[in-house]
Parts: sequence; structure tokens; C-alpha cells
Amino acid sequence: MSMDSPEIEYYPAQPSFEPEQSHLLEIGPGRGDFLFHLAQQNPDSRVIGVEIKPRRFEKLKVRLAMLGLQNICLCRGDARVVLPTLIPDQLFEKIYILFSDPWPKRRHAQHRLFQESFILELLRVVKPSGIVFVAHDDPTYHQQIREKFSRFPEWEFSPAGIDFQTFYAEKWQREGRSLISFSYKRVA
Repeated sequence: MSMDSPEIEYYPAQPSFEPEQSHLLEIGPGRGDFLFHLAQQNPDSRVIGVEIKPRRFEKLKVRLAMLGLQNICLCRGDARVVLPTLIPDQLFEKIYILFSDPWPKRRHAQHRLFQESFILELLRVVKPSGIVFVAHDDPTYHQQIREKFSRFPEWEFSPAGIDFQTFYAEKWQREGRSLISFSYKRVA
């Protein structure tokens, strides 16, 4: 596994993964509200945030520097590249994917994050009994996510999601959108 990919940028530095340390991952942290909450609530855990959008990544760096949280590492890049390039097997206890881009037009559906290859990658990087939390506001994408996960007997669905309001979740609720949150546990 190559650790030097020109497609990935790190802040404050490329993460090192200590086997005895707990690791948490958020894919697509946006403004960082939930990512920083995770780091504050889990000070002994290494919290990794993977953000694909360069401007958001730059803003996350500024906020992280202001907050001074020492247990966060930011990675700028596509999670579909970052995970297989950087992350060792069975590293994360919990993975959070909140409000990923739904690519709502049917002709763009192949761009959605939740494809079978990505779900297999999640299976590789989550520990046994690890959990993937998903939150969304798009009912069509919600159905696709559920359908894709259902193809893998290693994942057990739970209606239990997260109980935290991000900036975008609050904004979308004010707009009258329904939010959906659920999880999948890796089972033997």
C-alpha cells in the first residue's frame, strides 16, 4: 500500500495508526461540526476526517488550528482513494458518513459514494462489530444505500442513527426536509 499519493493532502501531518489506540472516521465533515464534536467527546481516540472539497478542507484546517484539538487528522481527497491508499485493515470502531452528495439526477447516480466497491472497502477498514453511521435527507438515495448494503450479509441494519445536529442538518430541517439516520454493524 503506497503512503505517498499526490491526490491526498494531510493536516497537520500524515496520520500514524497506533494499534492500541481507538480510531474514528468521518467521511465528508463539511464545516467540521460533528468531527470536532467527536474529537472533544473522545479525547483518547484518533479522529480522522476525509474531505474531498479543497475549500472545505482549507476551512477545516483553520478551524482545527483555532480549536487546538490534538487528536484529529484531516485528509483531503476522495474517500474512495484515501481508504485503500492510507488505511490499514480493521482500523475503525466507528465510521460516520453524514449527508454525502446524493447526486439526485438518475444519470449521475454512478457518482454516488455508496456503491458496492465502497461498501466492500468499509467492510475492510471497520473492526469486527464496528459500526457505520449514515445520515441523509434524500429518500431516493436512502433506498439505494439500503439496497447496496443489503447485498452483503456481513452488515446488519439498525434504525439507530446519530443524535447530533450539524449546521447542515439544522438548515435542512428549517427548509422542511426530513432527515434519515441509521447504521450498519459489521457482523461475523
